[in-house]
Amino acid sequence: MTLPEGFGVALDPGAWLDGGVLFGGTPFRVVTLTQRQRATVDRWLAGGRVGGRDDSALARALVAAGLALPVPPAVDEAG
Repeated sequence: MTLPEGFGVALDPGAWLDGGVLFGGTPFRVVTLTQRQRATVDRWLAGGRVGGRDDSALARALVAAGLALPVPPAVDEAG
């Protein structure tokens, strides 16, 4: 299962990003991101939306790890 396109992603309040490494979750995890994944996370943190299979899979993995939270589209954006 992946996160639907159009959703946003926010870091969990207990998680933090340092360079290309995400820390946090329960149980605590340390996840090293590739440069491409880091660019995707940066885009999400700037308000970008999930789009495409790779984005969806990364978002789902980070949510499942307790490092991120899904942000549904606003009602007016959802149509």
